[in-house]
Amino acid sequence: MADDAKPVKVLIAGDVEGNFDDLFKRVGAVNDSQAGPFDLCVCVGRFFGGGVEDDAGSADGGASTAKPNNDELRPYVDGTSAAPMPTYFVDALPRGREFVKGETSAAQKGADSIEVAPNVRWLCRPGVHDLHGLRVAVLPGKYNKMAFEDASAMAASAAAAEGEFTMDDVSKLRASAFRDAAPPGGANGGENADAIDLFLTTSWPKGVELRSRDATTPDVVAASAAGSAVVADLARDLQPRYHACGAAVGCPSKVFYAREPYKNQRAMHVTRFLALAPVRNDAKHKWLHALGLVPARVMPPSSLRVQPPDATRSPYDAPPPPPGSMAAKGAALAAQDAAFDHASLRWEEPKAKRARLAANIDRRPLQGDTDKTVYVRNLGCWFCLSNEKDTHLVASIASESFVSMDKAGVVADHCQIVPIEHAPSFAAMAPSAAEEMWRYLDALRKCFAAGGGGDPPSGGEDGTDNGRDVVVFERHLALRSKGGNHCHVNVVPVPRARSGKAKKIFEQAAKKLNFEWCSIPKPESAMDAQAALLEHVGDGEYYAVHLPDGSILVRKIGRGEPHWMSFGREVLGHLLGCPERTSWQECLETEERETARAAAMKASFEKFDIMQE
Repeated sequence: MADDAKPVKVLIAGDVEGNFDDLFKRVGAVNDSQAGPFDLCVCVGRFFGGGVEDDAGSADGGASTAKPNNDELRPYVDGTSAAPMPTYFVDALPRGREFVKGETSAAQKGADSIEVAPNVRWLCRPGVHDLHGLRVAVLPGKYNKMAFEDASAMAASAAAAEGEFTMDDVSKLRASAFRDAAPPGGANGGENADAIDLFLTTSWPKGVELRSRDATTPDVVAASAAGSAVVADLARDLQPRYHACGAAVGCPSKVFYAREPYKNQRAMHVTRFLALAPVRNDAKHKWLHALGLVPARVMPPSSLRVQPPDATRSPYDAPPPPPGSMAAKGAALAAQDAAFDHASLRWEEPKAKRARLAANIDRRPLQGDTDKTVYVRNLGCWFCLSNEKDTHLVASIASESFVSMDKAGVVADHCQIVPIEHAPSFAAMAPSAAEEMWRYLDALRKCFAAGGGGDPPSGGEDGTDNGRDVVVFERHLALRSKGGNHCHVNVVPVPRARSGKAKKIFEQAAKKLNFEWCSIPKPESAMDAQAALLEHVGDGEYYAVHLPDGSILVRKIGRGEPHWMSFGREVLGHLLGCPERTSWQECLETEERETARAAAMKASFEKFDIMQE
């Protein structure tokens, strides 16, 4: 090791998005300048152009309708033009599918990279690559929470096709980072041989701007909020010297951001974070950055451990939330939800089930027809009124059902229709209860259509009304925990400008998870709806979505077959343009705010309430 070790000169570019001529022209010019020559160029973010993804994550809540535009790459593929230096990129699918044919089989055989043109390669394998002597950690693809947390083979196949990294990809990267590290004094270098020189991702790490002393712009805050907690965890654990990513996926903020260096928890060296703007961006934000990096493995330890005076604490080293705070309550509820074993505790012997449910039945009057009001004394159920949990959220109570605000709604007036009896599903409940819930649903449709609701949008300046349609979803899983599933039908108001996309976006989400919906025409009554559901799913588990036109999409869930628990929230969050609200733990509020939401909904719903008939 020597202090005068030769640095590896690297150019880092942001999202290319098919602008290959602009990329290589600029890279070539910089390479020929006094700053050059450079050893390699790495591209973070979306490399290929066009909008061929058929996903649910576009900014307007629907799929992009743009046509693919990668014609500028063809001269580099056929040799008519040449990349000025070795160029690597991390995001290929689904836009670049035609240029990476056979990528699946190559990746399965362990190929680190795939050549798409002379001097242009896709780093297709999650792991640590040796690029010109640098240890470069790569996580190919973008983050999609739904795909990431579904460990099934079906979901993994869909994620690979759509260019989304999975939990298995993250595990492979971690294993590679620590397996490939040489022991101190080993053959591959000295005591710094395990340091990651450069970490490349498409997605921003969530919360990267935290603890920064520099002024942080709203664009940076928005991009960070749209980032991935998974990428943040990797950055914290891998402790790279540099972490570079492209523009934030699903966020309109496309900016350059260079954070002050931050200290790591275990390593003595600091990490510097860079986010590059897209190539050819209208705002002229910086999209190309130059580095001269001496590989850590040949650096003297004293040089690697230099702490710059502006270094901050790690943004990912967050303190625990104060006791009693909403964040602490959210963490506690999340822990309870994690303990609620939805997947493996669904099945129970019928005799034991009947005995357990019989022991939990208690009849007490509350309101309406006492002969029809049944309470289940199950202290673990959030939806049983007899437990007196969150009753401040209730907006209306009838004889056999009630309307309650969702505790952490996707929007402020996201509400639920819940049977008072601890019934497992809409399809299986008593006809009288189903009919009453159907009347509630019709009343809510009328309320939102008339511009009502607890938090209605303002009308447009062009005189357009502020009426909304509704999307309704129900998840029935035969859970054994907490007395079994207690039916709750979610009702989410959607602006009319977006509601027409609901069917398409749910179909796209199903396609990504490799399943198909069965379609039920608009039922005329609750009895018709129950009959149609039973015809499709029998007495089994199901997921149902009631679209704005009244038709129903239903999926029968086979025994032991997984289904994403937050599926409805995830899809509606993208449809409504608020993907940051798809996690209920992130949407918790104070009881005072919850009470105010319920009061606003009661006042708006009063003239539509079935109890006023």
